[in-house]
Amino acid sequence: MESSKLKELINRYQSGKATSAERYVVDCWLESLQKAGDRNQALDDPGYLSSFQQELLFRVLGEAHQPRNRYPRIRWAIAALVLCTVSLSILFYFRQVPNKADPAQKKMVQTSVTGVNQVKRLLLPDSTVVYLNANTSLQLPANFGADDRVVKLVGEAYFEVKHDSTRPFIVTADDLQVTVLGTAFNVSAYAALADIEVTVGSGRVQVADAKRTLGLLHAEEGITYNRQTADFQYTRAQPTTKSLWREGVDVLADAPFAVLAQVLYNRYGVQLESTDPQVRTSSFHFTMRATRTLEQTMEQLSEMLKKKYRKEGNRIIIY
Repeated sequence: MESSKLKELINRYQSGKATSAERYVVDCWLESLQKAGDRNQALDDPGYLSSFQQELLFRVLGEAHQPRNRYPRIRWAIAALVLCTVSLSILFYFRQVPNKADPAQKKMVQTSVTGVNQVKRLLLPDSTVVYLNANTSLQLPANFGADDRVVKLVGEAYFEVKHDSTRPFIVTADDLQVTVLGTAFNVSAYAALADIEVTVGSGRVQVADAKRTLGLLHAEEGITYNRQTADFQYTRAQPTTKSLWREGVDVLADAPFAVLAQVLYNRYGVQLESTDPQVRTSSFHFTMRATRTLEQTMEQLSEMLKKKYRKEGNRIIIY
């Protein structure tokens, strides 16, 4: 054992950064030195450390001949450290196996992603069921459920949360945080859209941003939150309508052009564009079905708008 490593271990102990196994080893070592005498000499005296190491090997490995100990005061230290051999093994174990409370471990994430026209059903470790809409990602920390249940959403998902009164389920979407104990709700938080929408199917949901609590929602209630202005408004909607995308049906009610474009991209993987002010400022009441082709959907939309469209590569332009 080198003096520098021993000092480093003690420094970690004094600064409160040592693991439980490291603390136990240092406690045993310091207690033995207090019985033996001067601790500072032990750390700075190479002869002490060399004799220390040799006698420790003798006691642990059963050497045939014990080396002559020129430092009698270390006998108490040797006895204590032999008892700590198991603790040293535990220390090496902790260095190899990540600790659940290790901040670095908490930063590790498991990510589920969907693509165009894809809906995925997930079963989380706590038995919560999550449906991901197209072009969505959901991130879970590697230790999800150990102390809390927090997920990060980009896109749209429908949650059926397993009840647990001791560990609230939290969905973060940009600055918005949705907290529940056990309920069913839909969150739409696509990065391309200005608004985040939360709609409750059953139970209760608390919605908050970085500065305040926005409200406590019950079944068939919702909140629409603007990312840029932090303004919000309460809404009422049929939760089944909001989450029909799970069955391949997108129901738009008074939706702006940006939402229409996002839904079209989710379903067909194309970019919807228009420079026509009438089109871009319209509110859309429109139902899009996975059973229809892109051409069928665009024909219906064009007829409704009394406009034409053309396809240029991956772009659909209404004019």
